Amino acid sequence: MNTHHGPDAQTHRRRTGFQPASRPRSGVWAVLGGLGGALCFAFFTTLLLLVNGTATLVLFGALVDADPAWADRKGVMQFGLFALPLAMLVVEWLIWDVLCGLLRRESSGGDQ
Repeated sequence: MNTHHGPDAQTHRRRTGFQPASRPRSGVWAVLGGLGGALCFAFFTTLLLLVNGTATLVLFGALVDADPAWADRKGVMQFGLFALPLAMLVVEWLIWDVLCGLLRRESSGGDQ
């Protein structure tokens, strides 16, 4: 029995509030949507890296002001200036994923 069409399916959609996602009319729009999403992701990631790099420079500047011996540790400084902004970026994306998951769970729990 085909349950996807007909009056029963319309009643089910009204009762559950479920509306199927609209699909793009052609593959071009799907590609453009994916490209737009990837560009937004890249822009936001670049912005976060700039903010994280600035925060790292401020932190290392404060460490050098407090103890000038830190400036002599070139390897530690270079590694920190490279790795710390990337580690911060990973943590920020993990926090974003957790928050999105919580919001999705909260919104789906309210519909039931």
